[in-house]
Amino acid sequence: MKSGSLNIIMWIIAFIGLGLTIIPSFLLFSGGIDSSACKTLMAVGMVVWFAARISVKNQ
Repeated sequence: MKSGSLNIIMWIIAFIGLGLTIIPSFLLFSGGIDSSACKTLMAVGMVVWFAARISVKNQ
């Protein structure tokens, strides 16, 4: 796999992680999920986003 395509994949993963950080708060306020699920999704999103962004920065 080329470095350019890996870079694109890592950016996509980073944006998915960022989405997992932002979207659960809207779902919580609209009543779609409970507080525990919101915290779990946001924690997973935070870890995914930071890991992917660190990987993109180092390439």
